[in-house]
Amino acid sequence: MPARAILVGFPGMEASLVDRWAAEGTMPAFAEVARRGRSLHLANRQDHLPDVLWPEIFTGRQGATLGWYRLPEQLFSGETRPRRVRPEEIDLTAVWDHAGRAGRVVAALDMPYAGASPDVNGFVLRAWGNHDKPFGVATDPDPAALEDILARFGEHPVGHSHAEGTRCDDQDDTVESYRHLRAGLLAGAETKGRLFRHVLDERDWDLFVGSFEEAHCAGHQYWHHHDASAPWHDPTAPDDVKGALRDVYSRLDESLGHILEGAGDDATVFLLLSHGMQLTVGGWQLLGEVLVRLGYGSGSTAAGRVRGRLPAPVKAALRTALRGRARSNLQRLAGSLPDPLASPETRAISLMNSPCGAIRLNVKGRDPFGAIAPGAEYDAACDELEYELNQLTDTKTGQPIGKNLVRTLDVYGGRAHPNMPDVLLEFDPELAPIESAYSPRVGTVSAPVRHPALPRSGDHTDTSRLVCAGPGIEPSPLASAGDILDVAPTLLETIEVASPETFDGKPLALGAPLPSAQPAA
Repeated sequence: MPARAILVGFPGMEASLVDRWAAEGTMPAFAEVARRGRSLHLANRQDHLPDVLWPEIFTGRQGATLGWYRLPEQLFSGETRPRRVRPEEIDLTAVWDHAGRAGRVVAALDMPYAGASPDVNGFVLRAWGNHDKPFGVATDPDPAALEDILARFGEHPVGHSHAEGTRCDDQDDTVESYRHLRAGLLAGAETKGRLFRHVLDERDWDLFVGSFEEAHCAGHQYWHHHDASAPWHDPTAPDDVKGALRDVYSRLDESLGHILEGAGDDATVFLLLSHGMQLTVGGWQLLGEVLVRLGYGSGSTAAGRVRGRLPAPVKAALRTALRGRARSNLQRLAGSLPDPLASPETRAISLMNSPCGAIRLNVKGRDPFGAIAPGAEYDAACDELEYELNQLTDTKTGQPIGKNLVRTLDVYGGRAHPNMPDVLLEFDPELAPIESAYSPRVGTVSAPVRHPALPRSGDHTDTSRLVCAGPGIEPSPLASAGDILDVAPTLLETIEVASPETFDGKPLALGAPLPSAQPAA
């Protein structure tokens, strides 16, 4: 048997598009697995901690309790600015590590954010074609095996390296650039399919897992070409650019079919659409300015308001003209310090957590230059922020920009790691894109969500779908059941390995029919 259990992940692949194109015949491999199996809508924490979805999937553990909220870069408690995550700081022990220790033979290829598996009982390829490569490209347990992979298949056609200008974000919004990226993603999907099949054919595997991220890149960059309602849609764009998203999905389906042909008829197959894609919502890029105007930045609220209203060229000219202490004094007064948590005058900052908002309070005893005392003062600050953030309305529609605001402690309680932001805000996708907001106290704040440094027109939804087919799995319509934390224990149960007590999930019940229940829109 080439594989007892095989999981193929598709980060950023939009389930509604898969349904449509499978029904139209464009994605027959997906359609066949769904026809003979069952589809589950899984819960997740994408609405407030979107960037640790895949570590939660392959570790079976909640990121918020272990100190993850954003890979590859985040703030660590006791420090004053976000930085790159080092793999030894995060427990990335994966489902394939647990399976290997139980004597099972495993393969794991291009799983997003995977850490090292030096003692794995099988083969691991890390970050050959991932959207982010925080820990570098490598193979385990034999580092030299990477040379053979590169000799046979080369590097991924989209390099995904910011330093080399080869990330999918490193394009300039021209037809030539979109065509170049399209060609790279199509070639990458085809090459990765051959690479996966090559490894699959090498031996019999108890557990074979891997992921394709070409739909992830395509969704970020081509959504406005696919979606005619997007404000950046260009109806005059050539057909190959407007159809790039569908073309990438179709190519991924071809690669999936090639892989499944080699998996064997008795394999239990799991297809994981970990999170979807939609028009980029925005809103998170406004929070830094909002906090300054609310008096949570360093210095004077009035000065912050003046700075916030200055045109970008004037701000750039001031940065150029001022140096040294004069510049830092002005930045402190205006609440625009490059390292705001290094000032005891700063009460809160906005952290990168897109597509959601994240705010960290500068708390005494937790942060090096704490300004807010834990207890009553902390609670009062959270109350104020909750009220003021809920007052922010979209300047286009007058509707509140926030859909769901939570306090981390309310969600995770004492299990929340001190690395976590304090306040998390999901923005209303019906208002996309949110680029300007108003409240009586804040006034109007505006900032583009799509710009040359981040040219994405699509961003993630919180839809996670698991499609399962194989021996003992009864076909069933789409049902809401389980959580992404259940994926790892389900894989272990499939290959008859007990889950460790550290797992936060439990095996999904796949043997009995489930009632049909469409997930909430």
